[in-house]
Amino acid sequence: MEPIITSSANMPLGLPSDDVTYVLDLGLIKKDKLNEAIYLPANPIYEEILARVLSRYIQDSLPPSLINKWMDGTKADISGLLKAFQTYWKENAELLLDKTGKEFDDNAFKTNENLVVLVLFAFLQRVFNGGALIKREYALGRLRVDILITYKEKRYPLEVKIKYTKSEEENLKQLWGYLDRSSSQEGWLLVCDKDLNRPLENKLTWDIKQYQGKTIHVVGC
Repeated sequence: MEPIITSSANMPLGLPSDDVTYVLDLGLIKKDKLNEAIYLPANPIYEEILARVLSRYIQDSLPPSLINKWMDGTKADISGLLKAFQTYWKENAELLLDKTGKEFDDNAFKTNENLVVLVLFAFLQRVFNGGALIKREYALGRLRVDILITYKEKRYPLEVKIKYTKSEEENLKQLWGYLDRSSSQEGWLLVCDKDLNRPLENKLTWDIKQYQGKTIHVVGC
């Protein structure tokens, strides 16, 4: 269930057929109507519950002081939250990955990639704690954004990408489309760098791009 919850709804996952059949029979997932190679959570309730269960051990490790820390009653400070996320990821990535029983090497990067998203989910759940609406794979017309946070009627789109799978221009253009559709002026692009030859601290970058009249924060991890 983890790769289905943490990966893009528009990407076939190539999961083992026996595993897929098992969770299909349990009614936990369904095939996408437009592409049967794509699997989705069977309904929004399962998606929410599974995301919470998969990230529970991470949420439990986060300090209670994170709750509501980046909300001031009028707006959410997504940049502040993601900077705290970068710090937490730098300090805990290897320990968290070790808890999954995987080595921190190239063969385990898919787990690493999923773990980044689960840690992000845990951060969002702990910080907002019911104070904001968090939607995953939110439909914006015919587009889908990975995460859309709504707080005090303001929308904050967040997209998660793996470095090198698309050019920066493609990623910026895609997120710009979400921003335009959601009437948002600012968005966040979280880019996971799978180059194991680079130290983790060198991957934790922050660039601000102005793209077609929108502000996009490119957050490296």
